[in-house]
Amino acid sequence: MSVPKRYGDLQLEEDLRLERRQWAAERISWIVMAAILLAALLGLFGEGLFNTTRVQQGNLSLEYPRFWRQERAMPLILEVRSPQRPLTVTVSRELVESLRLDAITPEPSRVELEDTNLRYTFELRPGTETARIRLLATPEDFGNRRGTLRLEDGSAVTLSSFIFP
Repeated sequence: MSVPKRYGDLQLEEDLRLERRQWAAERISWIVMAAILLAALLGLFGEGLFNTTRVQQGNLSLEYPRFWRQERAMPLILEVRSPQRPLTVTVSRELVESLRLDAITPEPSRVELEDTNLRYTFELRPGTETARIRLLATPEDFGNRRGTLRLEDGSAVTLSSFIFP
């Protein structure tokens, strides 16, 4: 309820309860905006300091982004210590359906369709201690996505990412 007050020749209405509520709402809005900005800087909406994660099982590790943008290419880096020759990596159907693999470095010597999975074979130089494979992938849809990369020796890593539209 506003109360009229006189200031010299002026008569002004003021509602201190309403003003206090507006000030509180303004402070909350500033805090929310700062939190969104901080989350963006830390990688919540794509590239950022804490966006990249790493999973490992046995001699296999995978580095990938937690958060992606639809139709924006991001790298998946697969490292295999003491790899078998030839090195065979199987990409699960879930990844094949949700990601477009734009580039693979080094180039696989053979690509096969095994059931609904893709199987990549890499010829390695003798003496290779750690094989590093870089897959440049572009998400084609949005939402939560999971998928597995597996070696012939049974080692497997699962990635779980959220893709923004």
